[in-house]
Amino acid sequence: MLLRWLTHASFAAFLVLALATHSAHWRVGPFTWLPVIRLPALLPARAARWGDEQPMVLGILTLIPLLLAISWPLLRLLELRMPTVRRRWQWGWRQITLPLAGLTLLGLVSIGWSWLEAGTRLPPLGFSDTAFQLLSLALVWATYLFLVNEHPSLTWPLVAVVVIQSLVGVAQFVRQSDLGLTMLGELDLDPAVSGVSVLMTNGQRWLRAYGLTGHPNLLAALLAPLMLYLLSDARRVAGWQRWTLLGVVGLGGAALIATASRAAWLAFGLGLALWLASLWSERRWPAVNATPASAKSRKSRRSAVAAVVVVGGLALLFLAVYGPLLVTRFIDLDTSIEARSIFERERDWGIAVQLIGQHPITGVGMGGYLLAARTVDQAARLVHNVPLLVTAELGLLAGLLWLWLTAAPFAAAIRLGKRGWQRLTSGLAPWVAVITMGLFHGLPWINTGWRAAILMALILGILANEISGRGNNPSQTD
Repeated sequence: MLLRWLTHASFAAFLVLALATHSAHWRVGPFTWLPVIRLPALLPARAARWGDEQPMVLGILTLIPLLLAISWPLLRLLELRMPTVRRRWQWGWRQITLPLAGLTLLGLVSIGWSWLEAGTRLPPLGFSDTAFQLLSLALVWATYLFLVNEHPSLTWPLVAVVVIQSLVGVAQFVRQSDLGLTMLGELDLDPAVSGVSVLMTNGQRWLRAYGLTGHPNLLAALLAPLMLYLLSDARRVAGWQRWTLLGVVGLGGAALIATASRAAWLAFGLGLALWLASLWSERRWPAVNATPASAKSRKSRRSAVAAVVVVGGLALLFLAVYGPLLVTRFIDLDTSIEARSIFERERDWGIAVQLIGQHPITGVGMGGYLLAARTVDQAARLVHNVPLLVTAELGLLAGLLWLWLTAAPFAAAIRLGKRGWQRLTSGLAPWVAVITMGLFHGLPWINTGWRAAILMALILGILANEISGRGNNPSQTD
């Protein structure tokens, strides 16, 4: 059906544009090309902090998500009139959907309550910041529900995302400057300028890879889970497709190293360990089965060897050149940059705990963390810990919902046994990366950026489909 193709093509295009480019609140980047509408700055308070209060520009490519928003409901309505292709609406696996719905409800209530209070208890959340929070929640649910209902093909759109971001990030790291890709939303990157994220080694400032994002940690948070997903996808294909995917993961590995994000390195390492453990389990399981299963096991072992050779070879080559520089992230902790980073994290953790103690039931409101934290310390930043951020903004109940959402996929894998770990790896390994990074950063999370919201929803949708047994059957109908 042409409408189905148009809907899925629109989703794939939106995914690539959203994750592979940088629009900086619609002030630069592809979503501003060929302007159609100009609006006041979406987030004037945030823009003012960066000295940039340019208007929000909606370009011609902004019509792609609009096209998706029109074509998908139309597709579902048309299918209701066609019994042969009619599909039942899905809300996804309830152990993901219910805690996500609970967090969303708490967020909406907190936003409404903050407007009713009009700043009598905490600094008020402005209209533009409220719009940003609502946009993030809408994107989470739209992406998640699209995945659990449409089961779109994600492999090649995500390949495009990883390739674009990795090539730009590695080139920035090697060149030690931006590439002049302002049209794609690349920031101006000069390691000598204060505020640009760098490594400090032997008194020299060394630029970390940004890619087409706003910070190296954002690039790392994007690459780590997507690489693990593509690595798992490589097990399900053969020939040139497998080698292409492995090569893309290897390129992504070099870019991940260039971000110099220790949390992302740990996150990817833990996800990779889970992936290897599932291969080991798959090898042992077919030993009691028939020959076809054994052949499948041998194929998986060959995939593992190929993955180690390709991915490990590219990463080791990059480390051979830049390893001595990157190791400073672990041994030179007394430099001014590292000392300040550690001090700020400890300070912000303490402020988050203080806010939780002051507002244990209601929290400070969704999106209100930074405003509340700066009533304690004007230098406060967004806390580098997702559980603390969630609990501080929405209260202790939200913290419990975060635990439920985090643990549910692992509980499902344990309940399903050996086959469960094998079946869920392509979603579970990225999920390990996401929650690991969330312990050291305030992202990715559903309201720390609309791209982070899309990334969270992607991984949750993949998991929901795998647990429901729909992960590899996009044509399944009721």
